[in-house]
Amino acid sequence: MKTYRYTKILGIFIGILTLLLALGFGYLLLVGMGLSQAFASGIDHATTQLFLIALIFLLLFGGISCFGPFWLQNKGWRQFYIFYSIALGICFLGVYFQTKGALGNLFEAGILGMGILYLLQGTLVITKK
Repeated sequence: MKTYRYTKILGIFIGILTLLLALGFGYLLLVGMGLSQAFASGIDHATTQLFLIALIFLLLFGGISCFGPFWLQNKGWRQFYIFYSIALGICFLGVYFQTKGALGNLFEAGILGMGILYLLQGTLVITKK
């Protein structure tokens, strides 16, 4: 069996999920900005810029997750990808516990699932599966 076969499959799956999460976040950002202007409640421009930066980072994380497993033969990239997967998994789990009860069951389950999948991804890279 080829090395990193399951890692590549899971990486593509996680990358697509992260890109969909980023696109959903961007859509909700645009709807929220539009509603704030429609109801004349206003939104601070600094906050808008922070949301856009978060959107760009989510898109970047999705791209790295999707295309990263194809470069795992390089030892340096493999070490980075292990750290990247485990760090993102821990961050998603932290976000899940911080937002418990605030986002709704569906979004919270998605965040929890992403955290578990990223931790599984890091484990698969370590075991070279």
